Amino acid sequence: MIEPNKSLATILPFPDRRNARSDQRPGRGTTSLARSNNQLVHTLERLNDVYRALLVGERIADAEEMLAEVANALMTAARAGNVGA
Repeated sequence: MIEPNKSLATILPFPDRRNARSDQRPGRGTTSLARSNNQLVHTLERLNDVYRALLVGERIADAEEMLAEVANALMTAARAGNVGA
């Protein structure tokens, strides 16, 4: 039986955005994190395509560009707090 005077859960207050630091405000970090995730997904899909092409013996003309794209995606993700630096 549930006793009416005993709480089963605690309601947490919403954060006051006026007193939050700019990096804690909703939206700013979320946007860069979403952008970083999109870039990582795109780069991993492209890397997967290149890997499959290599498996069947195809020559990859833009291998250096692909590696630069991977490095850029990882750097962007690190800045967004998505992966370790």
